[in-house]
Amino acid sequence: MSQVRDRSRSAVTGGGLSTQRLTAEVEAVAFYTVLQLAFRWSISKRQVDRYIASGELTATRFGRSVRISAAEVARFEASRTGVK
Repeated sequence: MSQVRDRSRSAVTGGGLSTQRLTAEVEAVAFYTVLQLAFRWSISKRQVDRYIASGELTATRFGRSVRISAAEVARFEASRTGVK
């Protein structure tokens, strides 16, 4: 018998990542991916890219990969919530 694969995957979780696994990865990292931040902030990957392009969010490139430091994420979130 052939197996049927579930093809209904969320666009935000990247298709192959489960929400639980992605949540666990986001909790304790030194650098975040654009996808992880999109998931964390409940926005699209494109919006995270816009924040980077506008200079509101500073990103670091590792080869072709784009990463955002945990310190930069904390700074950005504090600026958005008004926490000082």
